[in-house]
Amino acid sequence: VSFPMACAATKWPPGPTKAQAKALDLFDIATFEQLHEEYGDVFILPLGEVPLVVTRHPKQIASILVELGDTHAFPRPPNVIANVQTLFGRALIGLDGAEHSKARTALNPHFFAPAALRRMHGQAAPVVAELVDKLGEAAGAGAVEAYFFEELLSIELVGVLNLGHRFNSIKEAQYPLVLQSLRLVDRLFLGRAMNNKWRQQEKETDTMAFDVSKGVLAACFQASLDGAKTEAGKDRTDSAALIWRDQKLTETEMVNQLTGFMAGVGNSARGYTDCVAMLCEHPQYQQRILAELHQVFSGLSPEAAAAAARRGDGVVPGASVDPAQFTFDQCQQLEFVQCF
Repeated sequence: VSFPMACAATKWPPGPTKAQAKALDLFDIATFEQLHEEYGDVFILPLGEVPLVVTRHPKQIASILVELGDTHAFPRPPNVIANVQTLFGRALIGLDGAEHSKARTALNPHFFAPAALRRMHGQAAPVVAELVDKLGEAAGAGAVEAYFFEELLSIELVGVLNLGHRFNSIKEAQYPLVLQSLRLVDRLFLGRAMNNKWRQQEKETDTMAFDVSKGVLAACFQASLDGAKTEAGKDRTDSAALIWRDQKLTETEMVNQLTGFMAGVGNSARGYTDCVAMLCEHPQYQQRILAELHQVFSGLSPEAAAAAARRGDGVVPGASVDPAQFTFDQCQQLEFVQCF
């Protein structure tokens, strides 16, 4: 973890002053990138009674989210929890301590166990293949707005993996209603998070729009759970169906957890877009990834794979990608791709 040595012996990490922090555009990811460049892997934003500590260090993130697996050591003030729960209810993101641990125990088998990863790989592969085909089609007509398509990918993956539903947004190249609603509530939710007086200052029209859009999301998740209860839903293997069969959470908690799954749609889309942008800016990484793909999927030697990559040979002949050709075990061998 890197931060200036002058701060190593102090209680808190380095960071801007409270006045500077309040003047920052915290809705722009570039703001955080600049703060990391100035202050290191960990910095503090003194925005409220309990300062916000931001980290990008992968070992710390893994320790907090995976190894530790609970929030006992990182309690949030009651007002922060109350604000989070206005959107997410009793989802993981809105719980701390023992309640958080209980919910995580109920959810983890469906997301992190080897069998769950294999299941999600099979479900996600056709969606990703559809995106690749759509990007190729769009690129043929000129410049591509990558973030738009990555948002569609992100919502489709939520639908397939968690709801057992396809929105067909990639094929239609337009935002589905559920994503439109999510974008609106996300904007208002973040605004509330930055303003502890939002209840007094928020416009009535914004409050109404938030409640209506939140209702659209809840109805979508409730419909997924209702479908899982039917005879036709008994063979579903999405998260909503699996959580329903477990019966470790109340139905309200299940709907809340499904709402929580939506929390990462924007961040996932930004992550995908950053990868696309980095590959465009650094063709040498494209070539290295292509060489690794040739080694794993085509069985070429390192030398032959490197030569194929330099020529720009595709791993799969033809215009479309068949996701069945890329198995979970093969994808686990893609070490450079995983690092990237």
